[in-house]
Amino acid sequence: MKSYLKLLESNFKELFRDRVEIIWTIVFPLVVLFVFGFVSGSDGFSGKISIVVAITIMQLNINAGVRLLSLKDTGALKTLGATPLRRSTFLASEATYRMLITLVQCIVLMIAGMISFGVTVEGNPLVLASSVVLGSFVFFTVGYALTAILPSAPVAGNVFMLLTFLFIIFSGLFFPLASLPDWLSSVLEYLPLNQNEVAMRTTILGGPLFDDTMIKALVSQLAYLGIFGFLATRFKWS
Repeated sequence: MKSYLKLLESNFKELFRDRVEIIWTIVFPLVVLFVFGFVSGSDGFSGKISIVVAITIMQLNINAGVRLLSLKDTGALKTLGATPLRRSTFLASEATYRMLITLVQCIVLMIAGMISFGVTVEGNPLVLASSVVLGSFVFFTVGYALTAILPSAPVAGNVFMLLTFLFIIFSGLFFPLASLPDWLSSVLEYLPLNQNEVAMRTTILGGPLFDDTMIKALVSQLAYLGIFGFLATRFKWS
């Protein structure tokens, strides 16, 4: 437990020492929120803020794989392997760190949305927070799973940038998925970003907790968590 807490503390210290990381982690999502909010207008923004929150969850977690490969490229992972530190402790601290900054950032986004655009949360805030946490873990495992097949941190950075771009394009932020052909929209709606967004939007708008939409979103995200979590175990630490 001491090693886990020490690693967690180290991650937060590293965050606050890195100005670029602070801008990317804290400032950028707020800029996206305000730009999207002013373009869309305050009317009905409660049903749209979930897209910004979902993109933030993805952006803060999928890049975790780049950090892992960076540690591998520099030999730091090999050094850690020679210490009593368990890999499970290291992974748990990384996942917890990403989840905590994601949860805090999403709370900040929701408060900013409430103050600036009249966003209201009609559903249970705990269910909304649970969707944020689940989405965080899903994209964390996606990032780690891809490290098993990507050779280095620079390559991973480019791949994750491309994936992030594609996820955003097909998130419904710029155009409704319903405008696409039925077969394509049916496939895209199952993307992890979109299912996470659906769960949060349904909760924000006060939709039923156990209807088909919420169950589908939960099951699909748990499936992604299991699949990508298994693939992440194929990562070679040295």
